[in-house]
Amino acid sequence: MKTCSYCGRENADDATFCRECGTGFVGTPPKTEGSAPWEQIAVLGHEIEAERLAAELDQRAIPHVLTCYSDPVVSSLFQVSHGWGHVEAPAEHKDAVLSILRELRQRDSESEMSAVGDPDVNDPWGGRQQPPPLPGVRLGGDGGAPHATGLPGRVPGSQLRFDRRENASAKERLSLILVRLAIAAGLCLITLIGLRLAGLIMLLHFPTSGMASAIEAHDRVLMERFSYLARRPERGDIIVFRTDAISSLPPHTTYAKRIAGLPGDILRIADGKLYVNEKHLPLRNRQGEIRYAFSPRSHFLKAAHDTVTVPEAHYFVLGDNSTNSYDSRHWGFVPQRAIRGRIVFCYWPPSRIGVVR
Repeated sequence: MKTCSYCGRENADDATFCRECGTGFVGTPPKTEGSAPWEQIAVLGHEIEAERLAAELDQRAIPHVLTCYSDPVVSSLFQVSHGWGHVEAPAEHKDAVLSILRELRQRDSESEMSAVGDPDVNDPWGGRQQPPPLPGVRLGGDGGAPHATGLPGRVPGSQLRFDRRENASAKERLSLILVRLAIAAGLCLITLIGLRLAGLIMLLHFPTSGMASAIEAHDRVLMERFSYLARRPERGDIIVFRTDAISSLPPHTTYAKRIAGLPGDILRIADGKLYVNEKHLPLRNRQGEIRYAFSPRSHFLKAAHDTVTVPEAHYFVLGDNSTNSYDSRHWGFVPQRAIRGRIVFCYWPPSRIGVVR
């Protein structure tokens, strides 16, 4: 086992960098070709920490080399990078580098003491988990001897002082949000397809204006059938029904009208108002109370004194655009078994998007 020169933790015999504190000298540091032990020392850590160490060495005029690079990590569907860096310095400055490193980590530990509790003297990172060094990355100089102004190949710290770790974190958060949105959209699409195949929802287009202003000509709307699995159709619902069971209408056609009369109701229209069992029960759409007109071509409710009784298991329906609606006044009642669902939402055109009332 090898003991880390910095934190004192035990490491495997073949370790080059401490797996606990991330420091790049464990036992006797590796030799590079043409160099002797401790001719150069290397410290590995997050890029921002390497830059802080380099800044301290700058202030104390200790020659060093700062190298930064990225660790590509695939996060969900996107690739982001974590910033890493290492600092090399001549072996003669080993004690100074160790002292500065301890000072920096002690500051971090003290600043986070309230969050993580008393720091462990054997854990200079203050309880924070540090990523291990990347395999296959060779730290160390080019074998040349250090000189008074620094080591060959030194990169000015001012060109590297940016926080890639923050950028990587922001990219990870963005990628996570996008992935969640994509998953949610995919689940919604699969759910809609399943409900459509089961006949529980339908997307419909009506070319006429018999239901204006609730449904204008060429509106595209969503029909749902969930409600009628738990209850019967109610007065005011805009229902979708098939015409196959209505002899006065062409077969294999889909209509949409608003329920005015329930089974057993006695209906009458007077002064443009709807009366149910001789009580005024107004039906409303987005423009307010719906007014009804008499049609000379209708078979039911042609005048104020006319009444109609809705048979059992049937419904009496009217269009909101009373003067231009071909509804139960002309062809009779809708059997309950013919009802497919109710219209709840308009999704096109954009100016009409919203709940249908």
